[in-house]
Amino acid sequence: MLRELAHSFLLNLPMSCLFVWTYTVACAHLIPESI
Repeated sequence: MLRELAHSFLLNLPMSCLFVWTYTVACAHLIPESI
């Protein structure tokens, strides 16, 4: 149970990091243009 939970967490971590990184890069590109 705990091993499966840790495994799914490790699988989801790169996806959430990728999402946050993409969101940050998108904001970094959009903000200077709007100013």
